[in-house]
Amino acid sequence: MIPIDECIEYLKHNVDKQTHLYWCKYYLEQLRGNKKGEIWRDIKNYEGHYQVSNFGRVRSLDRVILKKNGHRQYTKGVLLRPSVSRTGYYHIVVRKNCKQKGNCVHQLVWDAFGDKPRNGKWLQVDHIDNIKANNGIDNLQLLTPRQNSGKNREMKGVVWVGWRKRYVAKISYMGKIKCLGYFKKYDDAHKTYLEAKEKAESEVLCQPQL
Repeated sequence: MIPIDECIEYLKHNVDKQTHLYWCKYYLEQLRGNKKGEIWRDIKNYEGHYQVSNFGRVRSLDRVILKKNGHRQYTKGVLLRPSVSRTGYYHIVVRKNCKQKGNCVHQLVWDAFGDKPRNGKWLQVDHIDNIKANNGIDNLQLLTPRQNSGKNREMKGVVWVGWRKRYVAKISYMGKIKCLGYFKKYDDAHKTYLEAKEKAESEVLCQPQL
């Protein structure tokens, strides 16, 4: 079998769009199968149909499904590829009894492995490192809406770009959004944003008043 790193290097030179490269890389990583220390548990209300792991992966199980015409069909289990929402959260769709439901992967992981229940909307599942693609249970915590919104305010000006594996710092100035660069660490991106913000505010204060 060709090493995954070699496959990714090949795709870099043979795939036009970076988004395609991202998903190709995602599929190749799944070829590694079960990862060391990975634990699978049933998704609530979908026992025997779907499972989620402590690493944030979701899979369907071998099962017999009931189709709308009343016929039964055997379906082999597979690893599910999540979709990414506009806000950056990973979603998967599960199906049972001819009905489908969308779920956030990080919420499924917490419900299966978290140390306490979410209690509806009173507590929210937060990504500790602010990377929404990292849905492992070790990267999740429960926060109140106020705590979560306060953390988001601190992140203002910084966005995680999944396919680049980088944080991007941006600032809105004079009606335009300016990209300040890409960074491996959140702290570096946030520092750059704060410096640009301070400079922009000083320029505004120095402008003559009419």
